[in-house]
Amino acid sequence: MPYLKKKDEPFAPLRRLLIGYGLNASHLGPVIGKNENTARERLKHIDKMTLGELRRIVRSGHIPAEEVRNAITF
Repeated sequence: MPYLKKKDEPFAPLRRLLIGYGLNASHLGPVIGKNENTARERLKHIDKMTLGELRRIVRSGHIPAEEVRNAITF
């Protein structure tokens, strides 16, 4: 049987970008203005992240907006 490569989850590149910049749940919470549990849920289900939270990540998380735009894939 041939090997079939598994498809990435939706928004996986955005999750990898956030974690690569050191925004795990404990650091992401203060950046987006939520508690640590909510930030952990946002990382687990990244498709539920709001536009306002993405804006706060760009401004307070010091991630360039172009990189966030490029990481948002479906």
